[in-house]
This record gives sequence, structure tokens and C-alpha cells, in this order.
Amino acid sequence: MLTPSLPSMLVFLSIVASVVLATALATWRAMGARATVAVALVWGGIMGISSLAAPHLMAPLFEGGPPRALLFFVLLLTLGALSFRSAWVGALARATPLWALVLFQAFRLPLELLLHEWFSQRVIPQAMTYSGQNIDIIAGALALPFALALWRGWAGKRSAWVFLVISGLLLLNVLRVVIATTPSPLRSLLDQPPLLLATHPVCIWIASVCVLGSWVGHVVLLRALIKGNKSLK
Repeated sequence: MLTPSLPSMLVFLSIVASVVLATALATWRAMGARATVAVALVWGGIMGISSLAAPHLMAPLFEGGPPRALLFFVLLLTLGALSFRSAWVGALARATPLWALVLFQAFRLPLELLLHEWFSQRVIPQAMTYSGQNIDIIAGALALPFALALWRGWAGKRSAWVFLVISGLLLLNVLRVVIATTPSPLRSLLDQPPLLLATHPVCIWIASVCVLGSWVGHVVLLRALIKGNKSLK
């Protein structure tokens, strides 16, 4: 796998930092300093473990089977889904305004622009970009007007539901493209180079921070819409 350019890596690290910082600030607002430290430690642990595991994620789970990378993705999504009933997600859902929960997903806009740049550097296949089959840039772009409408009071919960469904489906499509391009028996896009980002000790954070962060963001928004949200501003 080719290594992304230094400027693009710096942009990527700023996106990763924005996801971590946003969750930390939301936790501070909802639960205070002790919980914020705990969240920071969890993020650090996830990032450290995924970096150490990255060089080994393309090895098959068993002879002729899918790579460990696919199991890694399943574990991340499972952890995110299980967090729905946690006290942390409950606190964020009650204390964070709906517009802020929607705006959080805007980081997907610069991330998708970065992925297109990585395609131009031959780091990833075209299918993983908006010029291919990954149109997740739509979710990042929609987050801005939807968040503005919620913040200004021009829209209500129904609009938040609409965004949640659209954004969630686009995220699932990203996972579909990942499966279709990752070297495994499930790979279907054989006319393009394989996706090997999971083997890079820093680029792996696109999964363990960006994808996981977006997924948990959906979980928090879903709980806020189902259980109620006390914070309007």
C-alpha cells in the first residue's frame, strides 16, 4: 500500500482530532470532568490497540476465510450498537441539542474530500470515493443545513429523523463498499486495487475513530429522538 502524503495525513489527523474532541466536549457538558477523562482514555485505548493490530488485520481468520479486518469492523459496530443503553449515551442524548448531534456528522464532508485526494495518490480504489460508489459526502453536506434548521427552530424532530435515516443508510453503504474492496472471498470489485488502509497504523483510525464515531453519533441521536431530548439550545 502506498503511504498518503504528509499534508493529507495532517488533514486526516485533524479530522480524527475533531471527532475525539467533539465527543469529549459533549461528555464534559453532559457528565462533567471525570467522565470526560474516562472517554479520553477509552479513545486512547481504541486508537492504540487498533494501531498495534493494523499490520495483522489482513491475515485470514481461518484458512481461506475472510480477513481479520472484517471481524474488526463487526466488533466496532457491535460495540457502538451496545452503547445504546449505556449511561454515557443516555446522558449525551439528554444534554446535547439535536442540532449539535446532527452537526457532528459534518466531519464526513472533509473526510470524503480527503478520500478522493487519497484516490488521486493511488492510496485507495476509486470505489471508496464520491466519484465511485461511496457517496457518504452527501451525509456530511446535509448535516450543515439540517443542523442550521434545527438550531434556528425552522425544523423539528421529524427533520432529525429524516437526517438520521439518510445518514445511516449512507454509512451502511460505506461499509458495503469496504467489504467489496477489501481482499477477501467477499471482495466483488475485482477490477480495482484492493483497499488496504486497515494495514496502516494511522489510517486504521478511519475505522476505529471516524466510522465508530459516526456510528455512535447515530446511536446517540436515535436515543435522543426515542427517549427525548431536554436540551434545545
